[in-house]
Amino acid sequence: MARRAQAILTAEGWLVTTSPLHVGGIGGDADTDLAFAIDGLGRLIVGGSSLAGALRAWCRGSAEDEPASVSDVWGIVRTVRDSRGGATTEGQASRMVCDDGEVLPSLQAATATAVRFGETSAETIDLADRAQAMDSPDVVVERPDLLERRDGVGIDRVTGTAAAGILYSRTVVPCDAAIRLRLNVEVPPGTGELDREKARLGSLLNALLSGEVSLGAGSTRGLGRVALDRASLQARELPLAKRTGFLDALERGGRDITAELLEASSPASGYPSRRRVMQISVRWEPLGPVMVKAGLDGFSIDSLPLGGRALVPDAKGGQHEVIRLVLPGSGIKGALRNRAELIVRTVLGVAAPAPDNPRTRFLEQLDQLGLVGAIFGWAPGTDDVEPERQRLGRGAISVDDCRSTSEPMTVAEWQALIAPPRTGGKGERVEKSSIDAALRGSLDQKGFREANHVAIDRWTGGAATGALFSVLEPWRVTWEPLRIRIDLDRLGSVDEEPALGLVALLLGELQSGRIFLGHGTNRGMGGMRVTEVTYEGIPGDVSPAAGSAALEAWRAQVLSAWSRWVKDNGGAP
Repeated sequence: MARRAQAILTAEGWLVTTSPLHVGGIGGDADTDLAFAIDGLGRLIVGGSSLAGALRAWCRGSAEDEPASVSDVWGIVRTVRDSRGGATTEGQASRMVCDDGEVLPSLQAATATAVRFGETSAETIDLADRAQAMDSPDVVVERPDLLERRDGVGIDRVTGTAAAGILYSRTVVPCDAAIRLRLNVEVPPGTGELDREKARLGSLLNALLSGEVSLGAGSTRGLGRVALDRASLQARELPLAKRTGFLDALERGGRDITAELLEASSPASGYPSRRRVMQISVRWEPLGPVMVKAGLDGFSIDSLPLGGRALVPDAKGGQHEVIRLVLPGSGIKGALRNRAELIVRTVLGVAAPAPDNPRTRFLEQLDQLGLVGAIFGWAPGTDDVEPERQRLGRGAISVDDCRSTSEPMTVAEWQALIAPPRTGGKGERVEKSSIDAALRGSLDQKGFREANHVAIDRWTGGAATGALFSVLEPWRVTWEPLRIRIDLDRLGSVDEEPALGLVALLLGELQSGRIFLGHGTNRGMGGMRVTEVTYEGIPGDVSPAAGSAALEAWRAQVLSAWSRWVKDNGGAP
């Protein structure tokens, strides 16, 4: 393929994961259903196609159909039919090139290592250098323990237990990992084309800097949040129209245009307007232990809270790993959906279906309530869903992971909980024992307490055989606010106000303490007290100030729309 171009714009930098990330690949092991993507060298990667898809989706903005300004950059294939009924394809390839993004443990590992080969100096190791540098002690090597595991399960709406066939696990890259970003865009000939392409690339980079683009799977359930590191960003212009500019680009690598791109006018890009997104932040305090059970059992303590890696500054100016507790966005979203379904089923007098086929039972339960599906998403692939609803799939609401903010566990403490102590003899059996006093004291200081539980034999009245278990309960742990985003454009004009009315009811349920989070909610755990709710992006430019008359009027408006929706659907007024 040969086409004329007056210049090439390049942008390189590092994306930092602000939440765990999953990009699916082939392989894995017997313990994990969904493996992370790797390349032919065994490196963790975010494929160029995954990056291109996420960036292209952002460029579409609020447009229902892809506009010409987007397909002009990202390419398009159209089917054209002639008068005889024949069909041909036409279009163009993408002018934007996205390289695969290699995943490294941290931004520090990605940018602080200098490797020299003769006169060549690079801050990171390129693919061509890797084979030569493989034996160098300075080479950043991907660690096998970088990946974490996340488990998911569907809850049957009738029994309240795990739904048949809806249990899965996936491997994720943790927070604070670094993903290499390399973009190249060809600028076609023509007056004004260079300025327009700079505006397009600049608007995309600004979106990455502000964390507006999510990557990979589960982006509405707490995964895939990334942000571009400003210090690592470098953009250059390589002029090709004239011989002198071309030679200068070859010799000096082109002109640095980083600041120029970030200051470029977004309207000049021609991209559609941004999607309307309403953001809700819920500050809260736990009333007791709040945790999600980890997918692996501990050695000294049976049930451990789910933790995730985080990087914190150390005394030497670097960073070190710690373990922070996590309430996954999928679990928080599931608790909110469960309550929303309870509300809708109550006012409409609709019971959850309970077909005999266990493979379709859970999906039919999800597809039953239209308004809840518009907010939280539809299960794809069922035959009895209207075509327009089946097209929706993804819901309008996104919920981020919630992480602990109090003093975290050290990696050594976490390893001591999950791994048996070393023994002197090879193959020597290790008996389960209590954690040592020093570890117990450290965990107690950080707000953790071991609790022992036992089931009672109904005949003897004594402890049931084999039914003694222990839980590491977080009693004095503080948490981030719950962060919820609602894509108003995805709701549509018909469902927007009644859906927001249902969301307002859910927030009221949270404030009343009727929604519990995490593990053991029927056994005294998961209770919470809401201390503050703040809003951004309320439709109609309503002031988000708590207690303002405009905010109360908006609440009354959406609750009135909810009441009308209930009445129109045959529910109790």
